[in-house]
Amino acid sequence: MEQIELLSKVPLLSDLPVVELKRLTSTLRVVELGAGAVLFREGEPGDSLYIVIEGRVDVIMALDSPDEKVIASLGPGEFMGEMSLLLPGGQRTASVRSNSPARLWLLARPDFDALLHRQPSLAYTMILP
Repeated sequence: MEQIELLSKVPLLSDLPVVELKRLTSTLRVVELGAGAVLFREGEPGDSLYIVIEGRVDVIMALDSPDEKVIASLGPGEFMGEMSLLLPGGQRTASVRSNSPARLWLLARPDFDALLHRQPSLAYTMILP
């Protein structure tokens, strides 16, 4: 399936015009994770948002502690890491670990900021259910 078609199926991006989706394809990088790989940890500085292309990842609080708790399991089209781009200080609010081999798109902070300037309504899509 073509990148633009895949992007148009991501709920976060589905309302963006095709020209914007084309622009995004030139900025997204692909990240591959093996099963059990930690993408990022709670409390770390964050500078990117991730969108699941294939596989599944778990969003976890208190990773590797007796209080570890999976708060969400995300699959294709779902995103994580956005809070570090929106909150002052930019720290990760949870950890993410793959529970199967996974492929994700990485949207870096400068590209995210530029996208928000061009498409400010995207901020509402991210924070409102």
